[in-house]
Amino acid sequence: MSGVLSFKSRVALTLLSRGLMIGLGLLSSIVTARWLGPEGRGLLANLSVITGLALQFGTLGLHAGNSYFVARDPARAPAALGNSVRLGLALGGAAALMAIGAGALRPDLLAGVPLSLVVVTAATLPFQFMGFFAQHILLALNDVKAFNLVELLSKSLTFGLLAGYLIAFSGGPEGAVVLMAVTGTAFGIVPVLWCARRVSWRAGFDRPLFAAMIRYGVRSYLACLLMFLVIRSDMLMVNYFAGVAAAGVYSIAVQIGDMLLLLPVTIGMILFPRIAAEAPAEREAVTARVTRHAALLLTILCAAAFVLVEPVVTILYGAPFHEAIPATRWLLPGIWALGMNGILMNHFAGQGLPWIVVWTPLAGLVVNCILNLRLIPALGLVGASCSSSVAYGLMLLIALAFFLRRSGAGLRRTFILGPEEIAGLLGLRP
Repeated sequence: MSGVLSFKSRVALTLLSRGLMIGLGLLSSIVTARWLGPEGRGLLANLSVITGLALQFGTLGLHAGNSYFVARDPARAPAALGNSVRLGLALGGAAALMAIGAGALRPDLLAGVPLSLVVVTAATLPFQFMGFFAQHILLALNDVKAFNLVELLSKSLTFGLLAGYLIAFSGGPEGAVVLMAVTGTAFGIVPVLWCARRVSWRAGFDRPLFAAMIRYGVRSYLACLLMFLVIRSDMLMVNYFAGVAAAGVYSIAVQIGDMLLLLPVTIGMILFPRIAAEAPAEREAVTARVTRHAALLLTILCAAAFVLVEPVVTILYGAPFHEAIPATRWLLPGIWALGMNGILMNHFAGQGLPWIVVWTPLAGLVVNCILNLRLIPALGLVGASCSSSVAYGLMLLIALAFFLRRSGAGLRRTFILGPEEIAGLLGLRP
């Protein structure tokens, strides 16, 4: 057991790493907003959505397969790494062609984004796919330090180069896209090299392992893809209805929401393997305890964000981004619901991925798109926030109903801390 981090240490290290990356993302958004303005910021935000959507659409759930099968049998790591390199290049290349084709055939979907920049961004996808697969092998091998270090170095170097380019050289959005593409490519290769230092390289393609991973990953793939679409579809629809500058402003509200979700996302990521390893009779009690604490902490964070968003946006971003203030406030109820839903989804994933992990985000996506079609033209950015909050709330209700029916736990035991737990949080003895 020496050298292996404890459960609490893995949570703390991952939370610290995620916090630093969110902080770097915030600094990056401030720099890009100040030096590129709403339109330049919107351009970068839209290209970021393309990259994220391609990663979600093209992975086929194989990253989850890497985590699952390598964790169960570390001897499969060499075969998983060999498969990851080949599949990353193939699937990433296909995703790149699809992104370029969509940009060429339907330029209205990314109004204001030149096709040349779509091509530059798409060219990084094969390497980012490889890195994405390799990082989940590192997680499966319990190399949490390497997993977090690679991501932190990637964010730090990208921010440093981007800030220097924009501030010192008065660079424009086109150069910023090229710079981010270069760093994205480099840090797609780094996790592969790191894995190759940990495990021996296997040259052949392991077809039986690939087939097993596909069978396991299909539900994870569908769930992750739908979850990404329900969370990021509003950004594309704001860009479509209101333009790239409005998308740049709305991206600030989305980024604040991402910062608030840091806590529940980290908790959920660590909860998943804990539930998978837990005795069936104890799983619901563990998740209920985690959910109670997360609900209280996320409520405090959302309340603080409601108060602080106005001075933060005004001071850090300036008058052109003032509309992000009401957009953020209307998005906060949805952020709370999305955080709680994410914890329940990880609980279900640890129980073998029942189909509720697919139906829940599918329902949210349908509702979000329907409401956005009506509310964005009528209410602008506030309409997008309201649509998302309703959709995320619906997702939580569906997931919670499923959890309560299977566990028998009541709402109070799932969301309300008991006197002993409150005393423990305050450092008191009951």
